[in-house]
Amino acid sequence: MITIIENPNNWQNLYNEIVVGVSGSNSTQPNFQFLCDVNVSGQTNPVTRLTYPKQPLVGTVQINIADVIKNYVTYDFNAFNTTALVKCTNSEVKYWLELGEIYDNVSGVPVIYSNQAQYGTSGSPKSGSNAIFDFLDWSKTAFSTNKLLSTSNQVSLNDNSYREKIRSNQQRFLTFFDLNNNIVIVELTLYNSAGVVLLTNSYSSYTPQSGIVALNIGDSMLDFFGASGYMSSASYYKVDIKDSGDDLVFTKTIDIDNSCAKFPIYRLHWLNSMGGFDAFNFNMVSIERTEIENKEFKKVQSLNYAKTDRLKTKYYTKLMESITLNSDLLSDDEYAALEELVLSPIVMMETSTSTYVPVNIVATNYVKRKYDQGRVIPNMELTIQYSFDNYRQSL
Repeated sequence: MITIIENPNNWQNLYNEIVVGVSGSNSTQPNFQFLCDVNVSGQTNPVTRLTYPKQPLVGTVQINIADVIKNYVTYDFNAFNTTALVKCTNSEVKYWLELGEIYDNVSGVPVIYSNQAQYGTSGSPKSGSNAIFDFLDWSKTAFSTNKLLSTSNQVSLNDNSYREKIRSNQQRFLTFFDLNNNIVIVELTLYNSAGVVLLTNSYSSYTPQSGIVALNIGDSMLDFFGASGYMSSASYYKVDIKDSGDDLVFTKTIDIDNSCAKFPIYRLHWLNSMGGFDAFNFNMVSIERTEIENKEFKKVQSLNYAKTDRLKTKYYTKLMESITLNSDLLSDDEYAALEELVLSPIVMMETSTSTYVPVNIVATNYVKRKYDQGRVIPNMELTIQYSFDNYRQSL
């Protein structure tokens, strides 16, 4: 008989280990192995069957199922609107396990006893997200409901350690872990530089969504709330996110950058380690570069060739474009947040209010800097490279 002696939490981050501890009363049988059928909601199940020998001298084993289940999550980006909370269906997955055993019977023929114990069921599955914790930050309860929802500033899966700046035509996406359907009301308050309220508006028709949800609080939301006519004189705005009892769940204040841009502004959105997308503007001088890869062949010319005949001809031209970006002076919190950008596997460059281009960060190291309170860190310079190559004709 199979018994589960250790199990993960109901919500767990899939890019760390998810370990299930199992014991078997028949572990002394010849050629004994533990069996684990991994099932994922929406898939043809089981998606895989794992087998493990028991640990030496004991009848137990620890099974890490994360390597299987994380293949069924990706991320959610640019699927947002202003009149609804968007369920991040790609950022989470539902799963359940069926545990059993395999060993040889008295005639030496292997027998399979599957589904002797379950961790979750098809009707009540467990959940995993696309988050990851560093070794020193991880614990079994690191992604638990109690920790993330214990205070108002922990419901967000975004970096909230500094006050952001945004231009009036840019977007900002927030992602939340909202297992208890807390998010129902969103309020906007727009201020001028003297702190005078220019506009207050709210929307309370959001349909609660359980799990990981996202909301756009950038240009699209400002337009939806009727703020467009005030943006030239606005200095900052506050977004209050509340539950059905009108109690504050989360608040974020964003400065509006109406300054005359000296250089092209590059806005990057990146997947952070919690599974949400953060954003930042690089507004100082930038340098565009194009690396060129050519291949050519040389023709054999006839004796009566013309001077216009081509000898060496390019038959392959590949262009690899990159941009070196520079930020303005940074605070400690801004510099710390940008570490996630340098390390992120998914980076999007916003080229308009509705257009995004995938890019990669070209970096092999990151120097952590931190100055005393009240001082600023020099600007950050980094290079982005488009995730695609361009080509020219082969004639």
